Amino acid sequence: MIYDPVDTTPDKLIILYLLSKIPTPLTLSQITTAILEQDYCDYFSLQQNLAQLKNSSLIVKSTRENLSSYAITPAGAELAKTHLDKIKKDIVAEINQFISDNYMSAKNILDVSASYIKEKEHEYIVNCKIVEKTSTLIELNLNVSTNNMANSICNNFKNNTNEIYSEILHLLMRG
Repeated sequence: MIYDPVDTTPDKLIILYLLSKIPTPLTLSQITTAILEQDYCDYFSLQQNLAQLKNSSLIVKSTRENLSSYAITPAGAELAKTHLDKIKKDIVAEINQFISDNYMSAKNILDVSASYIKEKEHEYIVNCKIVEKTSTLIELNLNVSTNNMANSICNNFKNNTNEIYSEILHLLMRG
């Protein structure tokens, strides 16, 4: 696709730079945190910029187990690299610091998943999974009777992954 000159605006370049520096796709929440906390643009501009970058094939949006994430395309990475000089040096430094402070948590969010499906009335199957690189550390499927229970299990698993994983290992290894 031919690049529209609007795609090299600083706001869009900041998003492209952020995505080019992290080898793991970022969720909308992570991008929002990185961009809005520093007041690089407002929420509505961010949404519009993401849509335009996606439509220009500079980023891709994917959904895995109900979690949408964004990744940069090779064309987007090249554009970010060739137009890096259009981003203020202090902003580049702030983004680099954000990446340094948040990369592992960004990676972990995509490696931990918890979702559920309704099988029939009063039967929900909850799937909780932890993946490290390409290895599944644990995958747990539970049958519960209510939507509230399924939702609560998913939220607790995502928010307390390390503790839950450790406790399951401890319980399974007890003699």
